Amino acid sequence: MQALRLARALRIIDDGLRLKDIGDLIIPLLEGGQSKELLDEKPLFADLLWNAGREYQRLAEDAEIRAVMQAFALNTLFNTAELTFLLSTFEASGATYSIYQNPMSFGRFDAFAHRAYAVHLLRVGLETLVIAPRHNNVGEHEDVVELRVFQRGGESLSTMRLTQALESIEDLHDAIVDWLGISEARFGIAYLDSGSDWMIAIKSSQEVVRIMRSTLAAWQRLRSLGLDGLNQENAFISAQLVILRDIDAAVENGSLTSERGEHMKQRILKRLDAVTGYGISLEGEPSGVMEEERQLLTGRNSAGLLLPDRKVTPQDEGNP
Repeated sequence: MQALRLARALRIIDDGLRLKDIGDLIIPLLEGGQSKELLDEKPLFADLLWNAGREYQRLAEDAEIRAVMQAFALNTLFNTAELTFLLSTFEASGATYSIYQNPMSFGRFDAFAHRAYAVHLLRVGLETLVIAPRHNNVGEHEDVVELRVFQRGGESLSTMRLTQALESIEDLHDAIVDWLGISEARFGIAYLDSGSDWMIAIKSSQEVVRIMRSTLAAWQRLRSLGLDGLNQENAFISAQLVILRDIDAAVENGSLTSERGEHMKQRILKRLDAVTGYGISLEGEPSGVMEEERQLLTGRNSAGLLLPDRKVTPQDEGNP
């Protein structure tokens, strides 16, 4: 579990800070011992470092991501003072010779580029060794969405609750399949991974997974704003979730009756609410959402506000 979480953290850091792009731009300029004029590289370098400065601050809001960045000493590279020095020095340099001739400047550029690229290479290596093998049982036309099931107030995740969590995810999957009309889509588990929380990777057709991932991401953002979905104005919720907007559009163009459309929307909203109630969150959010979800779950559990441990029954289908 630890290797899997580290691999995901490095992926988020690598993509956010664009570590590969930084290495690809700077390392060739520092090698070969021949001076090169800096023309096209200046705006690229400035763009990379401005982006990196913003992204580092955003990523550091997540305690787990921040700990990984600090473990690799990225905090010594992506702080304001270091980025300002690198930007100003690069901008003032007409050619790479200006950097070569100053050992202190050369050392800081060299350390910045090579450490950034080393973290990128570690990410690639971990994904090859840890993540890729988990997708061996995923079909050519399938995809995977990774979900985390949080503990409740420090309690271990029971077999019963894991089963109920899977059932709530399957209910949401089936509601999406019903809307899309993809009869061949099949709900499956790519892998399970345990640790302080459980990781569940759900596989299905690529279109179903795409819709499920985007819908859960949007729903999670709404909840981070304090919206509980079923207690809010449906018109506002519909405007935020693409799948609900698509259902509204189908009703407007006459391809779906208003009764059927409203039933589908309520069914999807109830499934989303159930997934959240069982402590399930979309994996891969770097901005502190996971910790907020954990705190929310602990508070709801102590107050007795979590959903009862049951699956949505067939009777619920007639009463969305």
